Amino acid sequence: MADANGCEVSDFLRVTLKRNRNVFAPSAFSPNFDGTNEKFTIYGGRDVIRVKSLQIFDRWGDMVYTEEDFPPFDMDPTRQHGWDGTHGGKELTPTTYVYKAEVVFIDGEIIQVYGEVALMR
Repeated sequence: MADANGCEVSDFLRVTLKRNRNVFAPSAFSPNFDGTNEKFTIYGGRDVIRVKSLQIFDRWGDMVYTEEDFPPFDMDPTRQHGWDGTHGGKELTPTTYVYKAEVVFIDGEIIQVYGEVALMR
């Protein structure tokens, strides 16, 4: 392309896409049978299609819960996915636990999410 003086004109445009990865994990939950915050799970926006895995560990690094391949937003209490604060059928001590999750997005990207969650009774 040439300008009014016959000089060649060019331009450069850089486009940077910022991906907002909408993943949420509560910092605490209280499985005390009051119907509120009974399970710890991973939540996601419309761009999250699956939670590939969710693992919960105690302070010594022992795995106390694991679940694979579930939706990130299933709020139906009859089939809600997530950890209920038990291990081997026994209620665990209220304290802080560590979680690790792999989340699958609609574009195929998989990210790992880590954090802590307080179990309260």
